[in-house]
Amino acid sequence: MARRDAEDWLLDLGADLERLSHSTRLGAPRMARQRGWSPRVDVLESAANVLVRFELAGVRRDRIALTYHAEHNTLSVKGYRHDPLTGAEGLYAHRLEMEFGEFERVVELPNVDLSIRHAQTQFHGGVLLVSIPKEENVIVEHTVTIRKI
Repeated sequence: MARRDAEDWLLDLGADLERLSHSTRLGAPRMARQRGWSPRVDVLESAANVLVRFELAGVRRDRIALTYHAEHNTLSVKGYRHDPLTGAEGLYAHRLEMEFGEFERVVELPNVDLSIRHAQTQFHGGVLLVSIPKEENVIVEHTVTIRKI
């Protein structure tokens, strides 16, 4: 195919796609979304603590549950982020990147003795910080609900 023919073909294709998008207006862009979403997390360790930081912007405190599972040495956070625009009329989405609805994230903790019963949480500015002190000779229970935030 000659260079000029290729350029004409691309221009025609672009015009066809533009015309199709305006003539059909099938509603909001379709996205292949998974069921639920997963917040970003940081796991940090100091000499005295393990710190786990979850990014939960827009999640209300009363919609978060935090649980420790000793058999897997994991910390899980579950909850729900409500979309305040749900049901709003007259909106046409051009880009959808924010995740809403149910979420869950399970994080493996470092292999150190932890005093789960003495864990403390802070929730500020959309970030949940879990501080778990290290302890030697700890008796570990199987599943502990640390706190419903």
